[in-house]
Amino acid sequence: MKIFKTIFIVTILLISNGIWANNYYYSQITNKIDLYVDGWAAQSGEDFARPFSKNSVFINIFATRFDGKDAIAQRHQQIFDTFLKGTEIEVIRTDIKKISKKVAIVYVDWTLNYLTCIEGRPCPRNGTFTHVFKKKHDKWRIVSTQNTHENP
Repeated sequence: MKIFKTIFIVTILLISNGIWANNYYYSQITNKIDLYVDGWAAQSGEDFARPFSKNSVFINIFATRFDGKDAIAQRHQQIFDTFLKGTEIEVIRTDIKKISKKVAIVYVDWTLNYLTCIEGRPCPRNGTFTHVFKKKHDKWRIVSTQNTHENP
């Protein structure tokens, strides 16, 4: 009976440690997503680009590629200052697929709110970010993003 109790306790500890580890990496990644959502809300390209690595790649909904964190920040500042001024991005769902201890593919379904169509009516947009996150020096960073726009 004592062996059974010991095995049971060890099993519970191992399971809870695995759950804690999964919750920990999940919260680290979702915190990075929150950073770019907050950057969008602040209409700051620099803040939007904070979770991206220095050499990251961002492909937008028009299939235009931006290489590097600085280019991502500059392009987002341009769109915040023009046609996406006053918009906010809302995360609808986040799906994290951990590939290894240091790599995760993350799907972020989003809605773009407060966008006004040419006719002056609201026209929210939906889409999905497909991110590749890489962990380096105990920090998760986005190394690649493909932004896909859902057809209206």
